[in-house]
Amino acid sequence: MTPTDLIEILEKHQSWLSNDPRGARANFTLQDLYCSSLKGVRLKGAKMAGTNLANSDLMHADLRECDLYGASLAEADLRMARLNDSDMRGVILRGANLTGAVLAGVDMREGALLKADRKKGIELVRLDYAALSVERADFSGANLAGARLSNSAIIQSDLSRAKLKGANLSGANLRKSNLSGADLTDANLENTDLSGANLAGANLRGATLKNANLTNAILRGAELEEAALDGAILDGAELLRRGSDLPTSLRNIIRNHERWIETNGRRGERADLSNADMRAVDLTNVNLSGADLSDSVMAGAVLSGAKFVMSDLHGADMTKADLAGADLKGANLTYAKFRLASLKRANLGPAELLDGNTNLGGRNWPTNLAGADMTGADLTGADFSHAITKDLVLIDAIFDHTSFTDTDIATLADAAD
Repeated sequence: MTPTDLIEILEKHQSWLSNDPRGARANFTLQDLYCSSLKGVRLKGAKMAGTNLANSDLMHADLRECDLYGASLAEADLRMARLNDSDMRGVILRGANLTGAVLAGVDMREGALLKADRKKGIELVRLDYAALSVERADFSGANLAGARLSNSAIIQSDLSRAKLKGANLSGANLRKSNLSGADLTDANLENTDLSGANLAGANLRGATLKNANLTNAILRGAELEEAALDGAILDGAELLRRGSDLPTSLRNIIRNHERWIETNGRRGERADLSNADMRAVDLTNVNLSGADLSDSVMAGAVLSGAKFVMSDLHGADMTKADLAGADLKGANLTYAKFRLASLKRANLGPAELLDGNTNLGGRNWPTNLAGADMTGADLTGADFSHAITKDLVLIDAIFDHTSFTDTDIATLADAAD
């Protein structure tokens, strides 16, 4: 295509956009426009499937609603370009600069092209994805289902409501990006940097988040059922899962345990939740009395009104958990971590034991807090009566109407501080 041909097509396209009958929709299908200067050009609705636009200047270009299926935009300058609602399936974006570009509603699913060759005949061309490098781009509502975007850098970009089902974003940098309401079902986010990202209301069912960095990320209301969070960094993350978001195996254990309690052991089974990962889950009013929760992780969980009477919570991590009004009578809390947790009005007094006929027998079993860490915890109105408090750490804990009746205050480590 000669420069004269290009200018003529662009002029006719402008007329077409103005509904001038003398105009014609631009058709660059499979054309070679390598290294073209198209800065600020108005190509809304143009046909550009398979077009080679590599190394072209498309800064501020209007490419809305274009058919860019299988086009090459490798190394192209697309800063501040508008690509809203374009068909970008299989587009090659290797090295393209999309800073500030608007890609709301684009379709970027995997694609392939059929190309005619005089010698080879009809040839199926597989289109390979390469890592993107964009900042402050708008992908809101974009269809990226199944996209292969591993090791991409999509920083501070808007991916809200984006369709990313089954996408491979492993090793990608999505720092401070907005993924609220995005569909990330079965997506691969292993080793992905999601620090400071907004994932509120996102669907992460079945997603792999192994070793992902979720520091200070917002995960409020996110769907995390069957999501793999092994090794994920959740420091400062705003994360709250519903009980229904827990893996099926854990939900069944809790359900069977509650049945075991309700039937006095005739049905169901005592819960073994040792080493279980129940971080940032809402288990308000759950009854896990008598359960084995040793070394479990419930950091950031909402456990207000929960019952842990005579439960084994040795070594459990309940950092920043909400245990307001929880019943922990007679529980084994040795070496458990309650740093910055809320234990307002929690009952850590003794449990009254039953006799052989399931009647209260007058014997008390104290809560064991030996070696537990309650640094910075809010203990307002909590009852520690008769508790074993050897080596209990209470640095910077909040005391207001906290009861330590019949407790050896002298053993409370650094309580005076």
